[in-house]
Amino acid sequence: GGVSLVVSNPPFGQRVKVRDLRALYTDLFAASAAVLRGGGRLVLINPRRVAPEGLAAEALSLESRRTVELGLRRAGSVEVWRRRDRALVAP
Repeated sequence: GGVSLVVSNPPFGQRVKVRDLRALYTDLFAASAAVLRGGGRLVLINPRRVAPEGLAAEALSLESRRTVELGLRRAGSVEVWRRRDRALVAP
């Protein structure tokens, strides 16, 4: 089971204040890794290029990254992360 695609444009912490932006992205990666089937993709806007951690880092691999102007003080990126085959990821 699971889903084949997750698309997200999470808050950047500019207009919508987020107490812990890194934790928000960490949770997004973890939740995406949990629901994506093997070969599924996560597409997101990532203004700080936060990378997955822990089990999500084992489960997701960066497929592409494109730098984009977000109207912030720094450029961000549109990223595509692919879910590795579930058999290859340790529980």
